[in-house]
Amino acid sequence: MIQVASGAAKITSDTALIDTIGKVMDFNGMNKRGVKALILGKYSEFISGMLKNHRKELFSILAAINGTDVKTIEEQPVKVTFQQIAELRDDEDLIDFLSSFMPPEKKKQSAPSAPVPETSPREESSPQSPS
Repeated sequence: MIQVASGAAKITSDTALIDTIGKVMDFNGMNKRGVKALILGKYSEFISGMLKNHRKELFSILAAINGTDVKTIEEQPVKVTFQQIAELRDDEDLIDFLSSFMPPEKKKQSAPSAPVPETSPREESSPQSPS
């Protein structure tokens, strides 16, 4: 698990890579084929970025998950590697675990928060009688 966590931390800290899949896509006016093509394009862009910039980390994760070593992952057919990546993508428990390594989002406050309503000590301590 340390091998997976270490690789995941390095990959998820690459904000440019994460941004390739983190942007909202507009599907308005698209048919199913267009939507699939757009999603496939984003997925391909993400995988290409991982292979280009994080091959060592990705292969380390694949090796740990598949109970093998990095050399075996490097030497296996590309199709097998992509199948393993697809399996990781579909594993919700693993995705939740890997997501825990992502830095928290720093969102700007869109508007001031409403003040917390004040209650008197009497309201807090005395139960309301049904009417």
